[in-house]
Amino acid sequence: MKITNTDDTDNASIASLHLESQKGTDSNFYIEHDAYGLTKFYNGQGAKNHAITIGADGSTTIQGALTGNSTCAFVGSLTMTHAGTDVFADIIGPSNRNLRFVLRDNGDTDAFIFRNAAGTDIMKLLRTGTLLVGKSAPTTTVTRKFETEGTMAAASADGAGTGFNMKNSEGEFLIYTDGGDMLVKDYAG
Repeated sequence: MKITNTDDTDNASIASLHLESQKGTDSNFYIEHDAYGLTKFYNGQGAKNHAITIGADGSTTIQGALTGNSTCAFVGSLTMTHAGTDVFADIIGPSNRNLRFVLRDNGDTDAFIFRNAAGTDIMKLLRTGTLLVGKSAPTTTVTRKFETEGTMAAASADGAGTGFNMKNSEGEFLIYTDGGDMLVKDYAG
């Protein structure tokens, strides 16, 4: 079946297909294709609800929630925006289950990268488990699990002080604050 729009009167630039079921609750499904290359899908019972738009370039916009019972694959980027007064776009895991992010681990430089709007790396979790904050590459002279460029801060809400624990084959040390003083405790002796 081919539907062709040749009417240009009254700005009629849309070719459309309308399917309707009048059994039970009136249900409708519409496909509209306009002169600018946009294809829109609508459905609804009583109302015409805009569901999907496919642009002339192949880009697809889903107007409502996207749910599924299987996996979904994307090539390229997935962009999320917030809705209404909520200022967050959330990734929400299932109830009582883990939310897992899997890195396919194809090479030594693979990482989970968090960037700001300017495209600057603000945090990077390398495939080796090293976490970089404010750095795009680790220091190569020694293997570390955490590196930061800039100042690190630690605070205790109850005023009890904070501590930083270090342990290696030579011993275990605790750097902590107590009464405004910074102390180093050597657990080995």
